[in-house]
Amino acid sequence: MDAGDLKEAQEIQAQIEELNISIDAFWTELEILTCPESPWEQATALVTDIEAIHQAYAYSILAGAPIQLLKGTPLRLTDMAFLKTILAAGNSAKSTTSTNIDQQILVVSVIGAQSSAKSTLLNFLFGSNFVTRAGRCTRGLYASFMRLEDGRLLVVLDTEGLLSIESNPDEQGDVFDGQMTLLAMACSQLVLINHKGEVSRQLQDLLEVCMFALKHLRVTNFQPDIFFVLRDQHDRSPTVHEDMLRHMKRHLAGCASRLGLKLEDVLRLNASSIHLLPSAYVSQVDPMSGKETSAVNETFPEEVVKLRSSVLKVLNETVSRQSDSDSSRMGAWHTLDQWYTHCNTVWETLIQFGHNLLHYKTIREIEVKRELNQIGSDVSRHILENGFKPEANKILHSYVESRLKVFSGLSLEDLDGADVEFRASLSNLKSVWEEKLGEAFDSQTSSQERFTATMRDEVARKLPAVLDYVYDNLMYTWKLHLKQAKDSSQSASMWSHFCEMLDKVLFADPTKMAVVSEAEARALFAKEWTRFESEFLARLEGVRKQKSAIAYEVSAVFNSALSKAILERPDYNLVKEMGPQTLLQSGSAALMNDEPDDIWKLKYVGPASVGGYDFRQSDEVTRDIRILRKQVLDLATDIDSELLRSGGMPPESVVVDWLRNAHETAYRDAERKMKACKVRQPQVLAALHSEMRTIAYTALCREEDNRHKKQVESLLKQKGDVEEHLVMMARGNAGDVERAASFAERYHQQIDQWLELQVTSFAAEVRATVLAEMPDPAKAHERAFQQSFGARNWMDVLEYCLDVNAYLEKMFLTLFHRRQAAVTATRLPQLEQRVRDMYATLRELVAMWYKETSMAIASGQQKVTPLSIGGSGKRIFDFKKYLARSDVNQSALVGIENNVSEFIAEIFPPTVNFEIRDVRVFSEAFREQVLMRLSSVKDTIVAHKVQKCLQEQSVQAWSLIRGCTGRCPLCGSKCDCLGEHQKHTCSHHLFPAFHGWMDRATGAPSLAFCKSEEVYGGTYQCRDSEWRALVDYLDDSHPSWVPFPRGSSEFDEDVTVLRAAWVNCKFALEKYFTPMKASNPPQWECYVEPGRQLTTADLEAAKKTIRAIRGKSWVPELPSAVREIVEGKRDNHQFSDNKMPPSFVAS
Repeated sequence: MDAGDLKEAQEIQAQIEELNISIDAFWTELEILTCPESPWEQATALVTDIEAIHQAYAYSILAGAPIQLLKGTPLRLTDMAFLKTILAAGNSAKSTTSTNIDQQILVVSVIGAQSSAKSTLLNFLFGSNFVTRAGRCTRGLYASFMRLEDGRLLVVLDTEGLLSIESNPDEQGDVFDGQMTLLAMACSQLVLINHKGEVSRQLQDLLEVCMFALKHLRVTNFQPDIFFVLRDQHDRSPTVHEDMLRHMKRHLAGCASRLGLKLEDVLRLNASSIHLLPSAYVSQVDPMSGKETSAVNETFPEEVVKLRSSVLKVLNETVSRQSDSDSSRMGAWHTLDQWYTHCNTVWETLIQFGHNLLHYKTIREIEVKRELNQIGSDVSRHILENGFKPEANKILHSYVESRLKVFSGLSLEDLDGADVEFRASLSNLKSVWEEKLGEAFDSQTSSQERFTATMRDEVARKLPAVLDYVYDNLMYTWKLHLKQAKDSSQSASMWSHFCEMLDKVLFADPTKMAVVSEAEARALFAKEWTRFESEFLARLEGVRKQKSAIAYEVSAVFNSALSKAILERPDYNLVKEMGPQTLLQSGSAALMNDEPDDIWKLKYVGPASVGGYDFRQSDEVTRDIRILRKQVLDLATDIDSELLRSGGMPPESVVVDWLRNAHETAYRDAERKMKACKVRQPQVLAALHSEMRTIAYTALCREEDNRHKKQVESLLKQKGDVEEHLVMMARGNAGDVERAASFAERYHQQIDQWLELQVTSFAAEVRATVLAEMPDPAKAHERAFQQSFGARNWMDVLEYCLDVNAYLEKMFLTLFHRRQAAVTATRLPQLEQRVRDMYATLRELVAMWYKETSMAIASGQQKVTPLSIGGSGKRIFDFKKYLARSDVNQSALVGIENNVSEFIAEIFPPTVNFEIRDVRVFSEAFREQVLMRLSSVKDTIVAHKVQKCLQEQSVQAWSLIRGCTGRCPLCGSKCDCLGEHQKHTCSHHLFPAFHGWMDRATGAPSLAFCKSEEVYGGTYQCRDSEWRALVDYLDDSHPSWVPFPRGSSEFDEDVTVLRAAWVNCKFALEKYFTPMKASNPPQWECYVEPGRQLTTADLEAAKKTIRAIRGKSWVPELPSAVREIVEGKRDNHQFSDNKMPPSFVAS
């Protein structure tokens, strides 16, 4: 072959290599062709011989030929249907085999660094035929199936090399290495960790992070045996072996301890877990030719045989353990279908959540980042609560009070100027505190060497987000105030504009008032209204909170709450922070409960055991899904109700509570009641986390749409008021009585607008006064226990047990309403008196004006004009000028306590400067109309508005002290911590039976006090279904309740109270918690109080109270005298003619 032919052959070889022509590629094409969805099903003659090809492939696989299970880009598992078809063909082809392929399966896998001769080790160890060559020869995951002498099927898994520089650029190396390691550990009873030389630090770090991920992913419920196979070892003495094993155990046990685990809960190490192998090949130089040749090291096969014996021995021990235990929960697979389904579930979970957990380098990095995030959170909270937030609120309050005063006659230009100044002030303040935030964070972290610059920069970039959220909320509040001021200014301008326009038409000739028909007046109004309406709607749209702003607000609060939830519930490491774009893209996506059962079976649940039945066809699984659906629906309903009550995004502490409840739903609540299947906990937690954000986003968008709709409706109502007023004034036949009625209504509207502002301010003042006078909210839980159990109020005990949160709210509302009533009883009459005085002053001022006008006419001082011929010659603006005069004598108003005459002049309503034909008629009619409108005020408006506002304030106040939603894992008692906290505590624990805990078999109530030595000595089922001591159980499943208190003399006193409460409430609780029995030890009967034991009727009464509290319809009973004052029913505060000032009564 000449040089040209050689070059051409090399080029062809390179092209063939690029085409990736291999037996694996051939079988992949076969898989595609035989896929049910394949478009080539009838397009190729290959299909006619497909069964023969299946059998040929099956022969090849069962003869030990490797099959690629994990392949493609990105990596995916081979189609299960295709693999089952191949293996079924193998069953029929191997009918002479003594055992069927669907026997118990043993799985061994190997992991290790790339080019560490993993495939070579397996070929020597089991006689498999994995490809071996220099560089990367294994892509994804290969499997080889073979029979052991006893007929059992052995599956050998060869994984892609770790720590590779040839990784796919789309894959993060560290994450991919972790995914492959976890896949091997979760799908094998024994894992060989193959490494040349001593175990490297990189490999140790990888195992650390994998243990961290295993803790949270819950992809397996058994502990694989680990064999460290250290290659190319020259010194293989027992001393070296023992030292390495001891070192490895100590290192891995330390890592597990830092994660709150025990090493044996994650993996198994025994005396044979370290194997030292010599080099597989030895090189030598031929003395004759001088060439270097390689040969198998004679010692290597001997050592491999020993290793094989150890592997089979451990696998047999595994089988023995499974036969002695519940094999359904010990990783025992009886069919390839079961094993492969498990592999598929594990790989899906790793793909979905692996990036969130496996990007860390070491456990130390995880701990350091967690500490750094906590420092950032603490610094941010301190800067926010003690710096930026109070100062920003102060600026907002100052600008609202001084620059946006209603009835101040501000122009739109004035308001625009105030807007520019406020935005600049708030932005400058934010910049100052952002700088201080950065400085405070640097001062606490820069001197710590464990915090690298990269780590600090990553956290520092997120710190201003807390200020951004508060800044955006304040800007939104400012925009609402500004819009209200602009609407008020525009409304006044609108009235003035339309009135001036009509004035020009009516009084174009100053000698007489023109006559305009109703149709002409309405046409004129419609023309002018079109322009005003377009400007108003444009301004309304300008302050409407856009969906992007709502998404940002929801994302900011949830992301901040998530960082706190991770500290308390480390399982939230599974989920990532989400940006607003995620909500904008998926805001209309279906919620979990909108998805059909088939989707739930695939996404959220799995079989409770690896064998027994096909869970996808089980009616029992459908029942379990309904249980889980109910849990999810209850959580969603609670969140939506909270958003509806708050009318906006609730504070971060409430969102942290939502995250706690979601965790309980995913990890505890649902599974307690499920029998046929288990919850895929990481998937459910991630779905709930996303769902809560979507619910919040959707609810806030809905609330914003409703607010916008109400404002448009208000505009249309105002349009009707303006139109009717102007049309009436323009009518030539309208008399003084009609115009007095219309003008009185305009004044009434002005006073009502003022009253709205006064009521809001009044309610806020009452709320602040009440909260300042209330006892420390942190002691609310102690008061609740003492008022019910301690005071032996058995009805209160029953309500406490049915819903402790509702009972706490009942206590709070009772105290709040009584304090509120006491404050209101003294201050509400002052507000009512001011309202009376405003109407009284208005009536008296119009009478005084009439008197002055009459005297002027009688004395001849009034000039006669063409307009006044036959009449008084007065127009309504003459009354306005009279009100503005400084010589109006307030002292002449007999019986009026408040001097409001100047305010009456300020709120003079814009109107047409209509003619008053007879001042006496107009004055008397106006006084009568004012009195009539006061009648409506005295009966409903003041008391009703105050009560409505105070009710809203009480709901907001309750949200501040309702506390944590955490429950004791042993008795269900509520955590009594307030504010942000990572550890739960409870001052008074109850018997579990008070919350319905019982023996499911007998219905016997659980009456063991959870602080007793009896409880401490028991064992409890952990998340991996193993039963352990209380301390281990709490560390595993409820770390936020550690340390847990033990008994003392104080607790003994609680036990006595609880026993008395149980025997007197047990029959009502028995009815409520059916099938729990109303039983107790005979010696407790001494606590029975005859005549006071609760019955079914008492239960119904308690349930009615709880339902009313939950529905926000429960109102506490107040002393009758106080209630009459608050409701405006007492005579000395009643709006009646005989209690009004003498001059106020109609003539």
